[in-house]
Amino acid sequence: MAFPNRRAGRPVEDLDVAELLAQSDSLGLLIHDRDDREIPFSDAEAIAQRWPAARLVATEGFGHRAILRQASVWEMVADFVAGGACSADSDAA
Repeated sequence: MAFPNRRAGRPVEDLDVAELLAQSDSLGLLIHDRDDREIPFSDAEAIAQRWPAARLVATEGFGHRAILRQASVWEMVADFVAGGACSADSDAA
């Protein structure tokens, strides 16, 4: 953890993403799988709850890594980047 600590200027444990984004007015898209065994879905919910301009999209059945190989996920990302709509708290298959 030495590199991240040096890069951040403080211990990584002190970097609470939900807290940092609570003051952000930047738009954000969070796509998280309910079956992720590495990072709980509740973490994404906590971030989305604190980040006023974020949208959380839940997927199911992809887990932590396979989510990145899903065409539907990449379509949502492309739409978001292009300024399209992606409904808050929607579910994607």
